[in-house]
Amino acid sequence: MTIAQLCDHFEQRELSKENTWRSHATKKIYKAYLTRWVRPHWHKYELSEVRTIRVESWLRGLPLAKSSCAKIRNLMSVLFNHACRYELFDRNPIYLIRQSAKRRGAPTVLMPAEIKALVDNLGIRERTLVLLAVSTGLRQSELFGLKWADIEFTQGTCPSPRCAGVRCADGDTFRAAKAVVSTIHIKHLVDMAPSALWGEEFLQGVELFQPEHAMISLHYATTAAPEYPLPTGATISTGEAVICPRLEKYLMLNYENSTGELDLDDPPGLQIVSPSVVDPTRAPAGCHTVKIETNLPYNLKQGPEHWDGIKDQVPDSLLNHFRRFAPNLTPDKIIGKFIQSPLDIERMNPGMWRGSAHAGASNSAQNGPMRPVAGWGEYRMPIPGLFQTGACTAPGGSVTGVPGRNAAAVILKEFGTSLEEVVKKV
Repeated sequence: MTIAQLCDHFEQRELSKENTWRSHATKKIYKAYLTRWVRPHWHKYELSEVRTIRVESWLRGLPLAKSSCAKIRNLMSVLFNHACRYELFDRNPIYLIRQSAKRRGAPTVLMPAEIKALVDNLGIRERTLVLLAVSTGLRQSELFGLKWADIEFTQGTCPSPRCAGVRCADGDTFRAAKAVVSTIHIKHLVDMAPSALWGEEFLQGVELFQPEHAMISLHYATTAAPEYPLPTGATISTGEAVICPRLEKYLMLNYENSTGELDLDDPPGLQIVSPSVVDPTRAPAGCHTVKIETNLPYNLKQGPEHWDGIKDQVPDSLLNHFRRFAPNLTPDKIIGKFIQSPLDIERMNPGMWRGSAHAGASNSAQNGPMRPVAGWGEYRMPIPGLFQTGACTAPGGSVTGVPGRNAAAVILKEFGTSLEEVVKKV
């Protein structure tokens, strides 16, 4: 089978009007790239003749912006995924292609005073075009093709294949040439812009993004710190302690998480934090704070909402298990409690998707350059000018500051400077 035949097969099954899997805009963009770039160069090649390095070299030689080359690369990957899905071919040679979406050079950015000076010296037609370009980010071709019918006068917007701002739930609108997202989870971020702007391969990667083992958090106000008996007969109170489960429990964690099983007769490991033991100012005199954390399935067999019905029962069982190791913490010592189930944690902070305190699993498929999606681990999103930092980016969630530092370095480079140069000015 040749690339031309594969394109025909793909268009007939994936880009037809009857197929509702992709939006009209995505179909239009795919057809344009296939017609303009893919077919003319690759139409005679057999699928087996397409090599990773050959495609990579071809992409680097195209007279296009890197972001456009990245979109062509993603489309070709979609083509080969389509071939694999229909058993027309057995591999995807595009998967290993390295194609950055970064700009080749720093753009010239006009300051407000420079824009005003330019507008003041233009005629009405050109002034309108410049003001539209500044406020919407539209390209020249998009400006010249704009029609009155395209403008949403009630909302003050016009369509664009790129993002130029965000509209909040209260109706407020903020526009910018660049934006940095930190606390919005990648699973939710892709719902904030048309799917065509993200690209199918990126969306497929986001769909595969996995949560970590969900957290349940038990907070107690007590009149005594946990006292752990020692072999000598004495006791010890610590700022932090860990109670391990039986070893076989570790082997069952993924199974229980995938099936939604909740086996409290075989309790999980517990992490206990009592900051008032080492810092008495964290609680009133004579009192202490005790926090118990562990991991239990978010998606129970009965559904995540079942947590609302068992939110007291489960903590009581875990607390009774804990008392085997700190028997002094009897019910009369507890003067207050605050329980957060995995569902509560997600409700409190949607960035802790599915109860993931660190945004998602930190396995080999979601670490380093693979986080959040393979090929997009450099804090840039497929949408030009949009950057992401925070727990969804490398090295993941925790109090390290590393995602923010790394993202700042990437963004500063986009502006033609560096982290080192900025630090020198402080």
